[in-house]
Amino acid sequence: MFNMGQPKVPISVTDLKFSIEDIEDYLSAPPNPRFQVPYIPKLWKTKEGETVVVREAKKKKKQKLYSIR
Repeated sequence: MFNMGQPKVPISVTDLKFSIEDIEDYLSAPPNPRFQVPYIPKLWKTKEGETVVVREAKKKKKQKLYSIR
């Protein structure tokens, strides 16, 4: 990373650790009525001719999605 220099005043916290679950609500967009309708899965064809299914990711499946990385 890069060095930002020393702070002008003393700080009391040098490390701040949190999990994504702690700040997930802050990272998410506010609820919007347009997005409260179910997303209908769609099928797309790739250039190679394979079919790809695009579907909504549910919050209850988030742990499985996080483990894909």
